Amino acid sequence: MAVLKSSVICISCKNQVNKLETIKFKSGMNEVEPRYQCPDCFKKAKTTKWGFGDEIKEKAPHQCLRCKYKFQSKNGICPYCSKSDQVIKGKVTIHDLL
Repeated sequence: MAVLKSSVICISCKNQVNKLETIKFKSGMNEVEPRYQCPDCFKKAKTTKWGFGDEIKEKAPHQCLRCKYKFQSKNGICPYCSKSDQVIKGKVTIHDLL
């Protein structure tokens, strides 16, 4: 079985792209042919599950001074004592505590 390299036009950037590398979208009610989008345009237009792309936070190292617990968290609440008033953000070494 032979694999033919056919090219299609991306709906966003209007460039010709290999059909095997594209993402296929459903066409509208009146359209007969499917629409294709290149991976670069898809990554630019892709948003998160809820549609908010700016609110994504990464886990950062924290330490709670109340219970001396080191952890990584997005929101800065200690998972051991459930408080956030004495949580220090960042890598804490023994020299920082002295």
